[in-house]
Amino acid sequence: MMPSPSFHDLSHVAVVPRRPLLDAFPDGYRESDRDYVENNLAAAVALLDAAQARAPRLTVRPAALAPGFYWYLRKAGPAIVVEKREGEAFVRLTNAGRQSWLAEGEAFVGPLVAPSA
Repeated sequence: MMPSPSFHDLSHVAVVPRRPLLDAFPDGYRESDRDYVENNLAAAVALLDAAQARAPRLTVRPAALAPGFYWYLRKAGPAIVVEKREGEAFVRLTNAGRQSWLAEGEAFVGPLVAPSA
């Protein structure tokens, strides 16, 4: 298995710069936002995968988590993002539910890294 690349080493990620107004394709238009996102989607996924690979798997009750967003790895069903707020003993689920326990075999991964501008 290949080791995960460092989050700060971006040599493995190819970010395509936004096409300027006057470029090699003189159509008189800037690259659309949709095209820009599609051209850089693989790079964004690679950065998120690298950040998630470094994040620890936490098997503690939600009350012990630091505030932030976490992946909740469930035994049944896909992983979901949950939010832990300061002073609360539970995590908030995306369906407006709350959970204050963690079943055996489940874990939280995070806190998630916030993107920078």
